[in-house]
Amino acid sequence: MVSELCFLDAVINGQFGEAPRLPETTTTCREVAEWYAAAFAQRRSLLTGLTAADLGRQVEFLDLRRDPAVSFLNFAIRHSIHHRGQLSTYLSGMGAKVPAIHVESGDELYPPGDGSEPAEPPPCF
Repeated sequence: MVSELCFLDAVINGQFGEAPRLPETTTTCREVAEWYAAAFAQRRSLLTGLTAADLGRQVEFLDLRRDPAVSFLNFAIRHSIHHRGQLSTYLSGMGAKVPAIHVESGDELYPPGDGSEPAEPPPCF
């Protein structure tokens, strides 16, 4: 979760910096989810304002590689997908129902099967 925000920050700022930190007062799962949703929404609005030149600038990652900023969006997406896949595997193995994480799961259809339109699409991150 925090690493995804780091990737997004690198795209926005053209360099990697310090990782965002949860406020010390954030202690429950709900508070963590709300913090992440707000942090992601803030970054999403900044990302939509970037130009092609911003997205094409080279960003250095840990002195290991230099890639166009836009490639780190791909890293963020793949990282999120990987960990959501891990979570769904753990949930399934525990006998829990797996929610519609990206589109739908074996346990939950998307959109909902009751014919209603969802309020918003399932989260990409």
